[in-house]
Amino acid sequence: MTIRKVPGGYKLYSHEGKPLSKVTTKTGAAKREGQVKYFKHQKGGRGR
Repeated sequence: MTIRKVPGGYKLYSHEGKPLSKVTTKTGAAKREGQVKYFKHQKGGRGR
């Protein structure tokens, strides 16, 4: 995943280039990246 600075904050992008979320701080973007990685590796749940 990649964090990029955009006007008004930061965006988190997947490896394919799809935007995953937009946050106002770089710290928030790093925190959100951890959340996305956590749920990405969960077993079961919605959509699986």
